[in-house]
Amino acid sequence: MIRGMIIKESLIDVQLLSHPLLTIVERYPIRMDGKYPIEVVMVDVPEEQLTAALALVSEGLLHAKYYAHFVAGALMYVVYPWTISVVKRGNEESARQCIEMGAKFDVPAAQLPMTKMFNFGHAEHLDEGG
Repeated sequence: MIRGMIIKESLIDVQLLSHPLLTIVERYPIRMDGKYPIEVVMVDVPEEQLTAALALVSEGLLHAKYYAHFVAGALMYVVYPWTISVVKRGNEESARQCIEMGAKFDVPAAQLPMTKMFNFGHAEHLDEGG
């Protein structure tokens, strides 16, 4: 199984979380940037259905300020609207390109701490702020 993280508020339609490709394994609230309440939804996707799941999530994201990400071993797939950026663990160039792509969708670089994102637990890399 491939683990993914989706912010509920990033979705055009929250019914996407009920899609059969996604198995919800955990949900929890945090404050993004210590200010904005959001719900983090951790999902599992069968490895053989990863491409379809990435496309589904990419199509379902709002057009600015959000992303989702999935980790498959040494590869992380950062999903933006209609765009998927692949980052290889330890590869600075792929991380830089992903951050540049995020800027096109108004995602601040500070919200893309690549090394920490491989480890999951959204609260680990964003300030919970209470």
